[in-house]
Amino acid sequence: LELIKRMDLKREIHNASFSSDFQNILNYGERTLSIFDIQFAVTKEAPVISLGVVRGVTISPEGHFIASCHMRNQCIYIWDAATGDMAMEPLQGHSDEVNCVAFSDDGRWLVSGSSDHSVRIWDVLSDWACVEPLLGHTNGVASVVISPDSRLIAACSSLLGVSVRIWEISTKLLVRT
Repeated sequence: LELIKRMDLKREIHNASFSSDFQNILNYGERTLSIFDIQFAVTKEAPVISLGVVRGVTISPEGHFIASCHMRNQCIYIWDAATGDMAMEPLQGHSDEVNCVAFSDDGRWLVSGSSDHSVRIWDVLSDWACVEPLLGHTNGVASVVISPDSRLIAACSSLLGVSVRIWEISTKLLVRT
């Protein structure tokens, strides 16, 4: 409770998560994205208001980057966590809005799920290159997660029936449905 009071929240928050080192809390609302530094009780804002409603965010394990996706937007935005500024040009590859993003615990991969029914893997260590899409969902992908050992991706879609698919990152093969 004391930590929440120190965050000095002045707006609605839709979701919050700790960075992997538990030094920061990443939170977002409808048109806001901010990082709260726990040690110094300082909040940094990222200028995402013009990009539309925030759908999902994730922070890289070393805390250098934040990835965000936005309603009615086919891109993934990469932010410098220290400054709140955009770190690079948006990642493009999906043909419909991006619903969710997740970094792997080893920091090598960023995974995104989209209303285009696909999951995309972005190789952070190779200039954020997009690996071929993982296909098979019959609805938009609503959630993605990477296993703690960074070997597997689980993605789920819902709407007209729930579908969960698990892929191995190294081979891009579907392991289980």
